[in-house]
Amino acid sequence: MRDWSDEHQDYVEVIDDSNVLLALAERGQTELIQEYLQQGSDVNMTGDFDETPAYLAAKANNLRMLKILTAAGADLDRSCVLGFNPLHWAKTNNNPEMIEFITQWYASKSGPSSSTE
Repeated sequence: MRDWSDEHQDYVEVIDDSNVLLALAERGQTELIQEYLQQGSDVNMTGDFDETPAYLAAKANNLRMLKILTAAGADLDRSCVLGFNPLHWAKTNNNPEMIEFITQWYASKSGPSSSTE
């Protein structure tokens, strides 16, 4: 039986479970990352500097990839070792659509207001 990585190894430099999701996110390979996620890969895995696939998608200014990862359960609040997260990159890249998407994600995580008005 052919392994997924055998079939798609031309898309990543090093094929192993520790980095393929990161490489696909960074390179914008949306179709391939969906296949990999369907195989049960951890959407919140981290690289050597605690960067997640969502972090790399935001850094690459790829909103479509970020939406795919978020739909699969990506935590947009996770930061790399330098303290940067996807919102940082959305602002750095001056991407208002991505900023709005991430802001809405944060709002959905905070739940209803606990105001006593």
